[in-house]
Amino acid sequence: MAETNPDKSKEEEFYYLLTEGSEHLQAGRVDEARVHFERALLINANNEQALNLLGLSLFRLGALDRAKQIFNDLVHANPIEPSLRLNLAMVYLKQAKLEDAHTELERVLELNPDHPRAASYMGLVLEKKGHLARAADFYERAGNKKRADEIRTYQPTMTGTFPIPNLAAMGISPAPASAAPGPAAMRAASTTAPTTPPMAAATSTTPHPPSATRTLQMATVNPPSAPPSAPPPRPAPPTPPPPPSTSSQKQTEAAALTAAAAATLQRGPEPPAKARADNARAASMGFTVEVADKGAAPVPQSAERPVDKGFVSSGPGAPAAPEAAAKALEKESAAGVVPETALADLPARAVDGRALSRTPDGHLVLPISEVGYVRTDLLAGLSGAFEIEVVNRRYRGKRTDSLFGGVDAAVVALMGSGFALLALGEQVPTALVLTTEEIYLVESGVVGFSAGLVWENGRLPSEADKDLDIVHLRGSGRVVLAARKPVVTLQVKPDAPALVHATRLVGWSGPLVPYRAPLPGLPESARRVPIVRFEGTGLVLTT
Repeated sequence: MAETNPDKSKEEEFYYLLTEGSEHLQAGRVDEARVHFERALLINANNEQALNLLGLSLFRLGALDRAKQIFNDLVHANPIEPSLRLNLAMVYLKQAKLEDAHTELERVLELNPDHPRAASYMGLVLEKKGHLARAADFYERAGNKKRADEIRTYQPTMTGTFPIPNLAAMGISPAPASAAPGPAAMRAASTTAPTTPPMAAATSTTPHPPSATRTLQMATVNPPSAPPSAPPPRPAPPTPPPPPSTSSQKQTEAAALTAAAAATLQRGPEPPAKARADNARAASMGFTVEVADKGAAPVPQSAERPVDKGFVSSGPGAPAAPEAAAKALEKESAAGVVPETALADLPARAVDGRALSRTPDGHLVLPISEVGYVRTDLLAGLSGAFEIEVVNRRYRGKRTDSLFGGVDAAVVALMGSGFALLALGEQVPTALVLTTEEIYLVESGVVGFSAGLVWENGRLPSEADKDLDIVHLRGSGRVVLAARKPVVTLQVKPDAPALVHATRLVGWSGPLVPYRAPLPGLPESARRVPIVRFEGTGLVLTT
């Protein structure tokens, strides 16, 4: 029986609760999120990430005293972290404790003078305190020029007071469900300032008019018949015969008629009578003009089937190798020539799907013997008899309602025998063969994998941007990755940690501990560069 590590089991339980709580919070199920964060803190009572998320949940539930205590403790433990002080200031604002909120916001702006949300909230505090000129300056500093202009141009009311908006109108309402939770979620929410106060949704009892229907009308060659009530048109006077002309004049006029008839071929069908009249008139002048009535180009009787330029024959009916055909097609396509291929030659270009390969146009051929897992957003075609089943994420062996890969790149199980054709475009595929090893991969980089692998899903939290969805694969089988550039590896040792740009991370293998953070050493005014730091012993895959 395999030994279990109690500490590792508790750590997995902690991150499972943290991940589930973050998903509940993001979906607006705030009370369920609170329960998960409180259970996580029973395992690790001093984890700042869990405390911060619990404080956010309590703030949104209206439990302001508990939220204030949590944020107050976090500020004392991290006195130079501006985002935590901003969280505490938001609680004071909600409690209408303007002086306390003012004090915390002043400290935030001392730590980070360019903090837009802190400037916006300082404008609100000063507005409520009646310092309108200063409030307008802070609103403009935060990018909310509209509110600044409203304050500077207001007309005093009968009581001499200024119409102050409520907290919800200024963005001090509970955080929206779209805000990405994760480590220090309030910090991530504090990176952008509202440029315009959100408006309340208007209620209207008038239904919206139906969308206008666009009607497509076919153009007709011949004019439509006159309505029954219209008088019949007068017959046109007969055309007088052409006056005698010299030979040169005949040639000029016949050439004009020939050009008119040729124009008929270019612009499409014309009334047949006109084409015949042009022919007859030119013939009466001693010239022969051959123009098709319907506008179709005449085909010489001696013409044979065009030579198939996509294949070079080495003998009667013997097509060239597919590689030579692909190169010929690629050369003609680059030159703007439409390649022509005989129907009888198409079977030579068919994909057999017997091996993992890539077609000349970049499609990945993924053979499947019993069960395979592929991303549906890349699926170009299937060959074989398959049963298709949706795949949900698993956390600690439990199936969840969340789709593996997300709603835009959902993964499905293909049960049967055949192959999948995946459209990778310009992405570079990499196939990894696992023999009882384990690997952690960013979900969005996984194209597909075989049935010999067992997976668990997780999330790598971030303090500054979106969390990364991770899949943990172990067992024996093949996994195929796709990235914009070829995958490279970094060796990580206890004395040589590694830093990787978060957007270029592919995955890692071995007992490594990843940390999400901004690139250290940059001032607060600089754009944050998201990185992942790895410590331990193992390999990091990046591009």
